[in-house]
Amino acid sequence: MKRKSSIFVWCLVTIIFMFALVGCGSSETTASTDTNKTIKFGVNSGNTATEVFNVAAEKLKAEGYTVKLTEFNDYITPNKAVEDGTIDYNFFQHIPYLKAYNENNGNKLAYIGTGLYNLSYGIFSINLKSINDVKDGMKVGIQNDPTNRSTSLHMLQDLGLIKLKDGVELPTLLDIVSNPKHLNIIEMDEASIVNAMKDLDIGCVCSEKWVKAGNTMDQALISKVDKVNTMVVVTTKGNENSETAKKIDEAMKSAEVKKFLEEHYKGVMVPLF
Repeated sequence: MKRKSSIFVWCLVTIIFMFALVGCGSSETTASTDTNKTIKFGVNSGNTATEVFNVAAEKLKAEGYTVKLTEFNDYITPNKAVEDGTIDYNFFQHIPYLKAYNENNGNKLAYIGTGLYNLSYGIFSINLKSINDVKDGMKVGIQNDPTNRSTSLHMLQDLGLIKLKDGVELPTLLDIVSNPKHLNIIEMDEASIVNAMKDLDIGCVCSEKWVKAGNTMDQALISKVDKVNTMVVVTTKGNENSETAKKIDEAMKSAEVKKFLEEHYKGVMVPLF
């Protein structure tokens, strides 16, 4: 009888222990699900893209996502952070920039959806009133990364201020074959151009950076919406079609984001949705 009681007690303890293990497994699954609802997102500090994402983030939070935002101060680290898993997504770049980055860094990144908005670019001055006021030897600031430098040089060419070699996809200063006004063209990072306008006669820069710095579009000698430089959210290849990526794309293309762009950056950032 005692032996039967011992066996019964041993079986009961074993069953209780097994249920405890199952309970622990269930807790871990819940924790994993909660982790999947956390989005680690990267943006550039002070960038307009940060403002846009903050609007979209409210939509994501309403759907139960936890959004952890990291701000960067350059255009290289946000992509490196996605590659090494520090963050899951970033939003600061357009498609040509991503393409150039991938070509030089192992082709590891992809963008989600079909793109969010196109940017306006301009040639700005705080002293000149028209392109006819450009004089011999004036200082011109252009962006120093390959894609935006190309945009700047082509805009100068469109105005007849320089001529570039034919057939060069991403021209540099070495591809200028004619500079009749002997312009002193200086390569700088985008933020430096806006801050150095007192020392420059002309600055070629993205219009949203110009407006963000407290300037106005009235100071543009010329501006145009660039239909190539489409802004995108970026993640690792293979993750661009995940459920979370689709939710981010939906939030970034929400009515609230479109309203924000049209109210605050009309003509500067043109929605594609």
